[in-house]
Amino acid sequence: MKNYLAAFAHAWNGVKHFFQAEKNAPILVLFSAVALILTLFLNLSTTECLFVCLSICMVFSAEIFNTSIEHLADRVSKEHELAIKHVKDLSAAACLFTVLFAAIVGLVIFLPKIL
Repeated sequence: MKNYLAAFAHAWNGVKHFFQAEKNAPILVLFSAVALILTLFLNLSTTECLFVCLSICMVFSAEIFNTSIEHLADRVSKEHELAIKHVKDLSAAACLFTVLFAAIVGLVIFLPKIL
């Protein structure tokens, strides 16, 4: 049980660090809050609600991985290296794909109900 509590504490430290280090975190929280509020007020189906929640979790996870990779890449090399640039670009691309997926989910689910 002690190992599980320690693992949870490390994970919670990661969450705190993400919100301290990532300048986009407040924007993610804002969009997530809007999506969750719309979910409550628009009476979504269970499946729709799950897609909204999945999208939110995917975006946060991708951003956390991206932040981790950027920190690690900066630690590996402070100099401008093409390989490090590619790693950072690929990580950012993963974030872009998850945000696009979330936007599509939002449009498909929310737009018809709002209109």
